Amino acid sequence: MMALLKECPRILLQKLFITGLLGIGCIVVGAVYCIAAHDTVFLALSAALFIGCAYRTIGLYCMIAGKNYCTAEGTCIGITPKPMRRYRSVRLMDAEGVESTLLLDKRTKIKIGSQYRIYFKNHQRPGFGSEYLDTALSADHYLGIEELGEYSGSNSR
Repeated sequence: MMALLKECPRILLQKLFITGLLGIGCIVVGAVYCIAAHDTVFLALSAALFIGCAYRTIGLYCMIAGKNYCTAEGTCIGITPKPMRRYRSVRLMDAEGVESTLLLDKRTKIKIGSQYRIYFKNHQRPGFGSEYLDTALSADHYLGIEELGEYSGSNSR
């Protein structure tokens, strides 16, 4: 367990702990409110949220322990907003000069000229050719983004 925590990327570890703490917080608030107001329905809903968060936390832990995630790394060279959509197109160029385009949520903080490492769950589902359908089906695969600093022209970090 400790070896996993030491070699796990910080952003994935943060997601794991926040998900677990959210579930614990839900059940604690539900229990306190149930005692204070004698509302068992609220406790049942809180317990359902706790079970969902526990399931997701265990899934994240298994994914991290099995290293069942992939990364996209590179320098942001362009951001194209998608009107009337919840995402935007982000172009990254890696160290070898290969350009890739990712669809990220509009709330993701990213700026042109900075280097990033983006974490995704591994998945085997083929694309359907429709940008909207591919984005909708892969929305749960995004795990987090880590800024590596400004592009300096060299490969050192």
